[in-house]
Amino acid sequence: MDITCSLESTGSPTAIELEEKIAKWDDLNERACATIYLAVYDEVISHLHEITWAKEMWSTLKELYAPKDYVVRHRLVRELVTTTMANFSSVEEYFLFFKRYHTQLGDMGYPVPEWFLADLFLHNLGKSNEDLFSYII
Repeated sequence: MDITCSLESTGSPTAIELEEKIAKWDDLNERACATIYLAVYDEVISHLHEITWAKEMWSTLKELYAPKDYVVRHRLVRELVTTTMANFSSVEEYFLFFKRYHTQLGDMGYPVPEWFLADLFLHNLGKSNEDLFSYII
């Protein structure tokens, strides 16, 4: 759905064309606002009741509920430390999990030393992979 007010080769859009585009935009905005209202808990609506633009509603929700940096760091570290090979169907999937979390923490400014990551990876392989651990060491 094109809702932009682009200039045509004949010049600016007419007043009627602009009114139609604004009406279409307003309709889409109302639908988006309604969808947001239906998706949030009743307690959250009080934060949104005076906002009339869906973009502003979304920004308000992001600001209210986006995890703070230290919360995200704690969650990532906890997942990294407590997740074992048993949570995955293959060693490759398990390795990619470690790689992703290592990258995310590094991007946040909290690099995990590679020696620690390797030790944690091997330790969390679990009892069923002790032979693999012994072979690697």
